[in-house]
Amino acid sequence: MAAATGLRIGWTISSPEITKPMVIANQYISTCASSVSQYAAIKALDGSSCQFLKDIRANLQFKRDYAYSFLTDIPHISVEKPKGANISWFGFSKDVAHKILKDCDVLTIPGIAFGDRGDNHIRISYAVDFDNLKEALFRIKNVLSNWRK
Repeated sequence: MAAATGLRIGWTISSPEITKPMVIANQYISTCASSVSQYAAIKALDGSSCQFLKDIRANLQFKRDYAYSFLTDIPHISVEKPKGANISWFGFSKDVAHKILKDCDVLTIPGIAFGDRGDNHIRISYAVDFDNLKEALFRIKNVLSNWRK
């Protein structure tokens, strides 16, 4: 299932000792999925949306490759090519995330917001309109290139 962000639908196949803590954690996130979400999940899983999902994956892969290529051309930036997500991480502190927001009006997320492993990284999503992605990357490149001089 894809393109279901926010529907709060999921499943697991696991042993009871793994499932029980997951159920407890989920109770703090979402008490139940809405009926609309449940019907949307049924439709997504019935096989009728296969071409739609292929198109989404191809579009995200194109934007991922574009963003990766663009970011790796900026000096002093460390970027790992994403293997399956719709986000890119690159090595900068939360102060740089704030600078990018302030100086070029582009929102990035400090990696520390996602746990200790994200410290000294910022995150951008490429699950946006391609023209907006290009503009945001161009602005980031200008700010970082001028800042590093």
